[in-house]
Amino acid sequence: MRIGFKINDATKKNLDLSNPIKGNPGIGGSEFAISMLSFMYAEYYPQNTVYILHNEKSNIYSDQTHPIFVENDEFLDKILVENNIDILVMVNAIYDNDWYKRIKSANVKIVYIMANFMQLHHLKQYRNNEVVARIVFVGKEQYSWCIDDELINKSCIIGNIISNQHDVVRCIDTKVPIVTYMGALVPQKGFHVLAKQWKRIVKKVPNAQLYVIGSGTLYSDVAILGKYGVASEEYENSFMPYLLDGSGEIIPSVHFMGNMGQEKEEILLKTWVGVPNPTAETETFCNCAVEMEGYGIPIVTKAKNSFFDVTKKNYSSLLFYTQYGFYRKIIKLLKNAELNKKMGSNAQKISGQFTPENLIPKWKRVFDEVMEDKNPAYCGNHRHLFYNLKILRIINRFLRIKLKMSFLPTALEGYRSGIKKRGQKEVFYE
Repeated sequence: MRIGFKINDATKKNLDLSNPIKGNPGIGGSEFAISMLSFMYAEYYPQNTVYILHNEKSNIYSDQTHPIFVENDEFLDKILVENNIDILVMVNAIYDNDWYKRIKSANVKIVYIMANFMQLHHLKQYRNNEVVARIVFVGKEQYSWCIDDELINKSCIIGNIISNQHDVVRCIDTKVPIVTYMGALVPQKGFHVLAKQWKRIVKKVPNAQLYVIGSGTLYSDVAILGKYGVASEEYENSFMPYLLDGSGEIIPSVHFMGNMGQEKEEILLKTWVGVPNPTAETETFCNCAVEMEGYGIPIVTKAKNSFFDVTKKNYSSLLFYTQYGFYRKIIKLLKNAELNKKMGSNAQKISGQFTPENLIPKWKRVFDEVMEDKNPAYCGNHRHLFYNLKILRIINRFLRIKLKMSFLPTALEGYRSGIKKRGQKEVFYE
């Protein structure tokens, strides 16, 4: 079996992704997940030939993934034919019919990883497309949005692979309780929510320190930053006023570290509380949350989307529903070292679900099934029944698929129709 893994790295340069186990060197989570998957699959199944197809010449990948530079995706079919590739794995994308015809002519089957939420145009393009052999959702909550659609018959769930192999363990210092935000500094990743609460937190825990790992250039090296050099000018203006003193200087308790690779370990090993995306918007998995859990860091974030998948409420994380609950839960973990250590230990157990040894065999099963034209088993998720109206999707699935009442609209189609009729802006899928 010959498998190509397509990674869109065109916006990042001079990155060393030759050994992803060492950590993310400063690329987007979806792109890093592809590099980790290709590297580990080649390690576990050397009898298969793995190719990493990428768009930036200066980035370095492991020789065992046979890196191939792809200048233009329009000509991807030629590269697939030249290397006799059987399966192409890539993050979900939209292409025109001619592109799919060329891929079909190359006798290649596509496996899409749903790195973002399913939109109606994705669903319509993938549902009956014979070239699209498998949809891999990265979380149960994400998968549940489509359980009442025929697309689910060729869909499965596999989380992202996160290496939690650390030679040292977290050691928290009661004199310097650290809160760490990790992720891109862009509106959809929610740092402004934490910034707004920070002075309130410091009033209750005067020695608390905030470390911010990531910047506005995490997804693109050419992003233009504002006055403080951490995010776009517009986004900086939305959160920096909460982090400045009377002279317009950043308060001493806040430390912007920029994009970091393996060197961020020094900060994570001293972190009391990890805060990944406190809005939870756009989160289908959240690599940052699982990476921090791997260091034994308890998580505080929004009770929404993938955080029901990658953390466990009141076990490895304290999930909030209101801003009042947000800052109180951070303070709770900063003031209670015993609870902090217990939840941190639990967090490491949760992260163990996403190690290569647990997930790579699942990918082997996917590839075997695709080559044999077999559909996966249904992965029904009956937790959080009333979250996002899941119970209605379960009922609709029974009607549409079990009773074959396919004339009924899917929940996703009904949602889109309702939004359009009311003239509202669709937030969840965009």
